[in-house]
Amino acid sequence: MPDFSLNDIDHKMITEVINWFAQQSFDKYHDGAVQHGGTLPCKGGLLHEAEMECLDHVIYIRALRHQLSGIYVGLKSGRVSDSTEALRLVLYGHPTDTLPVGVI
Repeated sequence: MPDFSLNDIDHKMITEVINWFAQQSFDKYHDGAVQHGGTLPCKGGLLHEAEMECLDHVIYIRALRHQLSGIYVGLKSGRVSDSTEALRLVLYGHPTDTLPVGVI
């Protein structure tokens, strides 16, 4: 197995990931505590909530796979404009955005 060492670019990238994760986690935890009236150590029913969150993740991932598959087919068939817009929405859009019908 080759010996890999991290360079400055790798170190910078993983540091940015860690910092992003820490800030997003703190913000989400705080927002959830405000929205739901307390912090997690004080809440009951966490096992059920965790199971429901896992289901959400699987559904989101499967829907994303479906969207990306439609974008790929659209690109291959020459629908570049719709496919490009759909990819932009998938990557950068708001959850209320709707992808072009011809793509999905």
